[in-house]
Amino acid sequence: MRSKVSATTLGTFEIFSKLPMPEREKIAENMLLKQFANDETVISVTDTRCDVFFVINGCVRASAVSHAGKQVQYEDLMPGMMFGELAAVDGEKRENDCIAVGQSQLAVMSREQFLKVVTENPIVLEAVLIRLTKLVRKQTKRIYEYSTYSVGQRICLEILRIASEKPAIDGKVVLKKVPTHADIAARVSTHREAVSRQVNELQKLNIITWRPGKYVVHDISALAEYCE
Repeated sequence: MRSKVSATTLGTFEIFSKLPMPEREKIAENMLLKQFANDETVISVTDTRCDVFFVINGCVRASAVSHAGKQVQYEDLMPGMMFGELAAVDGEKRENDCIAVGQSQLAVMSREQFLKVVTENPIVLEAVLIRLTKLVRKQTKRIYEYSTYSVGQRICLEILRIASEKPAIDGKVVLKKVPTHADIAARVSTHREAVSRQVNELQKLNIITWRPGKYVVHDISALAEYCE
């Protein structure tokens, strides 16, 4: 039996959020719900299909593996985020793998349907263009960081990004769950030991507390200043 996506669920995604309910209902009719187990591949660089995916529950990790076997992590895709749209736009091959982290539920739209929705709905087209622009800006910033910042600075910036995902209260951010040192290392192209050293340094300065059960950035401004 075909599992359908609800129009209400579609409204949680930025590109569909401004569409009226009847339009979202039409779009939802042409999407499927799929379940993925932990460590199951959602997208592979060898895929020939160009479907677009929308995270409803769980998490999907975008990463790539070099010829030497080193993993580079790009992003953890959380509920309300979409991915796969670049291949849908240009029809070219996938640039990275996307793997489910834990049990994950995704909505899937074919490339043909995605392009149809974009061309028929100016609101969606504008949202997609804004999203692609943000991706370009993000990657440009990353290139700048890799070219000009030390490994220690890149680690601090990644911790700052993690903290920025939660609201600060009086300059303080409390986090319930954070990436492992190995995950942070993969994101900034270094090794786990370098992350451990930098985290210990930040703890000595009382900028952060970073241990199981207690992850706190005590002063966002101080961490930002330290990054520079």
